Amino acid sequence: MKLVLDEEETWIIECIKEAHIDCGFHVRDVIKKAKARYGLSRSTVYEIVSYLEFHGLVKTNKSGNRELDQSISYFVTCPVCGKEIPGNEYILENGKSICEDCYLEEHQRIKFADPMAVRSKKTL
Repeated sequence: MKLVLDEEETWIIECIKEAHIDCGFHVRDVIKKAKARYGLSRSTVYEIVSYLEFHGLVKTNKSGNRELDQSISYFVTCPVCGKEIPGNEYILENGKSICEDCYLEEHQRIKFADPMAVRSKKTL
């Protein structure tokens, strides 16, 4: 079974990565970050962390703290093109998890003032 995360779940993953220290993370820290950055409620964070625990992405270590299991693979759906991308390859852009191709397409606009750049972009 392939684990595909939605937008709010990837936000929580990002908050977990920021709150993670050597011995794991505490849900309280994830709640603070998710509330400040994305406006998510406490119950939503608990629900998503429980969902991630159910699928094995978050586990409890020997000291009783939760930690992110890097060996579990997950996928994120790009909201622009709809392609499923591995969890370690997405780019967080304005709160959206987009693929590298869409990121490059958005940030590399063709400038019509430079004819050689336009020609190179169109041929490649």
